[in-house]
Amino acid sequence: MKPHNTLEHFTAPRSIAIIGASEDPTRIGGRPLRYLIEASYPGAIFPINPKHQFVQGLRAYSSVSEVPTKIDCALIILPALSVVDAVVQCAAVGVKAIIIFSAGFAETGPEGAQMQDEIMAIARHANMRVLGPNCLGLFCKSSQAYLTFSGVFDDVVGTNGDLGLVSQSGGFAGEIVKLSIQRGLQFGTWLTTGNEADVELGEALIHLAQDPNLRVICIYMEGARKRESFLAGLALARRNGKRVVALKAGRSEVGAAAVQSHTAGMAGSDRLYNTLFDQYNAYRSSSIEEMLDVVYAARQPVRMQGKRLAILSTSGGNGALAADYAADLGFSLEPLAENLQQRIRALSPHAATANPIDLTAKAASDPSIIAKALEALISSGSYDGFYVFVGLIAGIPALIEPLLNALSPIPGRYPGVPIALSITAPDAVVRRYEAAGFLLIQDPRRAITALHSLTVFDNCPVGLDPVAAMHRPSQKTGDLIAGRRYNEVESKALLQQIGIPLLKERIADNPKSAEQIATALGGRVALKIVSPDILHKTDVGGVRLHVSCSDVLTSISEMMQAVKHAKPEAQIDGVLISPMLDDALEFIVGVHVDAVFGPVIMVGAGGIAVEITDDVACQLAPVDTQNALAMVRSLKCGRLLDGFRNRPRADINALVNTIVTLSEFAYANAQLLGSIEINPLAVLPEGEGVVALDALIETAPALQALTDGSK
Repeated sequence: MKPHNTLEHFTAPRSIAIIGASEDPTRIGGRPLRYLIEASYPGAIFPINPKHQFVQGLRAYSSVSEVPTKIDCALIILPALSVVDAVVQCAAVGVKAIIIFSAGFAETGPEGAQMQDEIMAIARHANMRVLGPNCLGLFCKSSQAYLTFSGVFDDVVGTNGDLGLVSQSGGFAGEIVKLSIQRGLQFGTWLTTGNEADVELGEALIHLAQDPNLRVICIYMEGARKRESFLAGLALARRNGKRVVALKAGRSEVGAAAVQSHTAGMAGSDRLYNTLFDQYNAYRSSSIEEMLDVVYAARQPVRMQGKRLAILSTSGGNGALAADYAADLGFSLEPLAENLQQRIRALSPHAATANPIDLTAKAASDPSIIAKALEALISSGSYDGFYVFVGLIAGIPALIEPLLNALSPIPGRYPGVPIALSITAPDAVVRRYEAAGFLLIQDPRRAITALHSLTVFDNCPVGLDPVAAMHRPSQKTGDLIAGRRYNEVESKALLQQIGIPLLKERIADNPKSAEQIATALGGRVALKIVSPDILHKTDVGGVRLHVSCSDVLTSISEMMQAVKHAKPEAQIDGVLISPMLDDALEFIVGVHVDAVFGPVIMVGAGGIAVEITDDVACQLAPVDTQNALAMVRSLKCGRLLDGFRNRPRADINALVNTIVTLSEFAYANAQLLGSIEINPLAVLPEGEGVVALDALIETAPALQALTDGSK
């Protein structure tokens, strides 16, 4: 998607009409008018109220048709049943954009959804943009446009802010502004999307990403509606140097359809959002508190180029706690070089000089050693970031100035170096350390988390960018038919067409042929029921392993009885007979088609316990070899591929190539595909390749062209 700016009539309107304007500045219809007046909004304001000649000192009009000039933006603050007529009037006079505060639309059920659809039909015909309905509006300080009824106005008017917010919840948007002020953080542009009948989160993100006044963009979301705009917004923010901090609700939400197969259950949208945020260097916070800590760190002109962290403390206990938190977040706490340890011991002879460094109680008698030790660590060039716990020492009256004088020059001497500092001191002292360039967060866990967020923002992405992938030509094709659930044999045949290897196996449709096939294969065999109606054969007793030729008929009979008992309605197409393959690593590779983002490729630990291990990685399809290798290396089970306890190295290249091939096949067939699951995919020793031991492919009910909402 080409970057564009289509929301300027909302955020920088030259004229504003308020339909439903109230004389009472405390009412919903009166607040936006009061805000615009008190903020000295420079454009024209037109209150619309047929009952009054003047509203809050401004001339009022009976309808927008009486307004003597063009209207860029109109606020609609009316009961739901009156909104459609107001939209018709706005369209008739050429209003560019409307913000609908009113509730009672799609969020309430079919009747409300019908009214919302009617509004959008009118708006599209008039080329008029819509924010909402059921939203809290927006404010943009650079244009003095306070188009909201939120009570946050009194907190933010007259201030400057370098933070942007797009929120799918009005309540959250108000809360985060209130809390941010307590942290000394200010929002410059604040936008709520409500029902997203037109303007949705992705487009708002694109708009904020182009705002030169913003350093950091905050997102509160429940889910994206459009793949292309959401990814384009994240990509544009990264390209323009805006750090993105997201808080996404629904972490524990599990849809009923998501358990239809292993793949759908594990490649669900929440896991996918984690991947997407990582790919675009956006940080996903888990709480409002964490979001504010991360935003506080993100707006500072510091960079964390790697994960080498030095911890300097005046308290062994707090240093140990910080080390635990750092290890949990993947920081490398490399020990100090011997010459550096000697420099620290010269300052404090009894100091612990590994990492974390404990300067002991000597720091309380000579606080200058904290600054000297910190500067020694930074100047060594051995670390990417620094955490310093000073604690109560910083607030001791006799030590406040000596410590400040010693520490304050350091950030200026090493610009761009992240230094998180934990102190217990009066607010005025804290502000002075912040002014010097330190990140002040009192709790060690929160401070370490804030430093960790910087590694997310500054990490270099690898592999194919999902936005670029959307425009890459499809390379792998196959013969799929809409509305089918292929049985194992059919699924494997399709996979074989795109180059995924299979065992020499055959299907038997009667006992005699089963014996003949088993004898021809030689040795022990695997027996599996073949049915498009059975997703997980083990669950219904439809698998027998290590079966000798003499036991084939008995095993098939027992297996058939078990399946008929567990799944009497299932269509049985025969029994698949395969040679046993022992001593191979088992992975799962699959595809789930997400309703918004399209095909999602996943890989993880395979076998019958796949849900229990929950060791999986996913990305949007297609992926290249770098993406696929990164996915494999992110798995706990990925270490097994390098050889473990005298096992040979496995063929990781073949596994990576299979992931790439399947992702390209899925992307090329995105309009038809429902899901693919290869489980297990046997990964053989290095140089011997992979083999699909079981597979299932399901297609969508009918051919459906992908729209922007599913791309």
